[in-house]
Amino acid sequence: MPTRLKFISAVLVLACVLAGLSFLIARHMHERAELPRFTKLDRFDPYRKTFDCKHQAEVVPPLPPEADRLFHQALALDSYELWPQERDYAQIARLYQQAAAMGHWKAEFNLAGLYFRGQGVEQNTEKATELIESVMKKGVPDAWDAMGSLYMNGIGSLKQDATVAWAFWQRAADMGSPNAQAYIGEHLNARITEPPRVWANEEIGRKMLECAFAQGSGKAALELGVSLKFDKDYERALQILQEGVKLGSADCAGYLSATFGLGDRLAPAGKDEWRRQRYTVLSDALEVNPDLRLPNLDKVLPLPPAELPYWNGDKQLLIDAAKAVVPMPATPASAPASAASQRTGRARIPAGFELPSQPQIQVGLRFESDPAPVAGYWLAHLLHPDPASHAHAAWNAAQAPLRFEHGEPLTAERTSLDDPRALLGFHYQGEPVATATSTPEADVRILRGIARAVVIPRPLRQVRGDRPAPATGIWLATVAADHPRARLFNDWQRQCYIDAGTRYPDPRERLLAGIEPGDITWHWCGQPNPIVGDRDAHIAASALSLSPPTT
Repeated sequence: MPTRLKFISAVLVLACVLAGLSFLIARHMHERAELPRFTKLDRFDPYRKTFDCKHQAEVVPPLPPEADRLFHQALALDSYELWPQERDYAQIARLYQQAAAMGHWKAEFNLAGLYFRGQGVEQNTEKATELIESVMKKGVPDAWDAMGSLYMNGIGSLKQDATVAWAFWQRAADMGSPNAQAYIGEHLNARITEPPRVWANEEIGRKMLECAFAQGSGKAALELGVSLKFDKDYERALQILQEGVKLGSADCAGYLSATFGLGDRLAPAGKDEWRRQRYTVLSDALEVNPDLRLPNLDKVLPLPPAELPYWNGDKQLLIDAAKAVVPMPATPASAPASAASQRTGRARIPAGFELPSQPQIQVGLRFESDPAPVAGYWLAHLLHPDPASHAHAAWNAAQAPLRFEHGEPLTAERTSLDDPRALLGFHYQGEPVATATSTPEADVRILRGIARAVVIPRPLRQVRGDRPAPATGIWLATVAADHPRARLFNDWQRQCYIDAGTRYPDPRERLLAGIEPGDITWHWCGQPNPIVGDRDAHIAASALSLSPPTT
C-alpha cells in the first residue's frame, strides 16, 4: 500500500477513535449533569429582596403505610433511650432498606446516615450520596439541604466548595426546608455584614426564621427569641423561647435556665431559682434525646406570672408530664380474660390490663357525692361499719373499683345496705396498666421515650378552637382532612395543656398562616396527674409535688 494511503487510513482510524471517545465523554458529561449533585443552581444571594415561605410537609410525597410501620420499628431499635451497644444497627439497616424499597423517603434519608457512619452496613459515602440524591429526586427540600452540607464538608467524591454549598442551601430554603431556612435566616438576621459569618439582611432573615419556626424548628425559635429580646419585645421573646422548648430545643431550655437564673430582662420578676431548676432538667433531657418534644410544658412549667405547680423533684416525672400523650396501646383480642374484664359498667377493666399495686398518684379520702378530683378507678367502703354486722362486712368485701372521670360525683350501689345513713368513703386506685402476661401492641413512640400512654376519657369531648376550653387538661388539635393546610398542621404532637375557661392557642401566634382558630377541633385527652383545688388536695393529689416555699 502506498505510503500516502497508509497515512490516510491511520488518520481515519484515529478520527474514529477520537469520535468514539468524544461520544463517551459527552455521554458521561450528560449523565453527570443529570445527577442531582451537579444541578446548576443560582449563586447564593445574601442580599435578596424577597422570600416566599413554603413548608416542607406540604410538598413531600406521602409515606406508604406498610413502609411507615417498618420505618418506625427501626426508629424504636435506634431509640435514644437505649445505650449505643444495645442498638442492633444491622437490623435497623435492614428495616430501613425494606421501607426505602417501598418508596419511604425518610427511611432512605436515615439509611444514608448509616452508610455515612458505617453503622449496620459497610461504610460507603458514595452509596450514601446516591441515597441523598434519590430523596432529592422525590422533591424533599431537606435532601437538597443535606447535599449542601456534603459540599461544605467535601464528603466522598465531592470536592469541598462553599459557594456550591450555599447555592444548595438557598435552593432548599426556597423549596421549604426548615433546616435551610433556619440556617440561612440566622446568617442574614444581622445588622452588620461580615461574610461569610453574617450579612445585614434582617427583613429576609427574619422571614426565613419565622417560616422555619412555623414548621417546628427549635433552632429558629432560639434565633427569633434572642432577636426579639434585642428588639426589647421581651414578652414575645419569652413566648417564642418557651415554644422552642416545646419543639425540643435544648438550647432554648438552656437559654431560659440562664434567663431565670440571672434574672435578666426576659424574667418579668427577676431571678427565679425554681424555674431555673426545671429548665435545666429539661435542657439536659433534650440534649440526651433530641427526638423528645414537650408540647404539654405549660402543665409543669408555665411562664410567669402563672404560679408553678407542685413538683417532688423527680426529674423523669417532670419530663414525662411535659411529653405528648397517646392513647393506651390496644390489647390483642387474644389477651387473657380476667374477672375484672367480665364486669360491666364502671367496674369493667379491659382485658390485658389491671390496676397497679400502688396508684400512680396519691389522692386523699373522698366522700360520697364528692366530685372525683382525678380520673381513674375508685374503691368504696363503709367509713364506720358495725363490727357485729355481717351485712356490712359482706358489703365491703363485695365492692369492686369503679371508674369515674374527673369531676364526676362518686357514688356506689346501696341496695344491700339496710342503713341509709351509712357514710361511704372512696379511695383512689389509679389507672389500669398492662398485665405482665398480656402483650399489647407496642407503641414505638412510647418505646422511644417521646410519649406516654393515657386512657382517653369517654365519652369523647371535642370543641371548636374559637371557643374557651370547657375542661382543664391536655387537648389535641386537628383540622379537617380536606383543609388546605392539613398536611402541615395535623400532627400527633399538636397538643397543649390549658385550664378550663381559657382560650386555645391561636395558630397565628405560631406563625401558621392560613389557619383560623375556628378551623381547629380540639380533642380532650383527660387530665393526667391533675392539679386540684385547695392547697392540701393540691399536695396530696399531684404527682408534681415540689413547689417554691411560701414566705
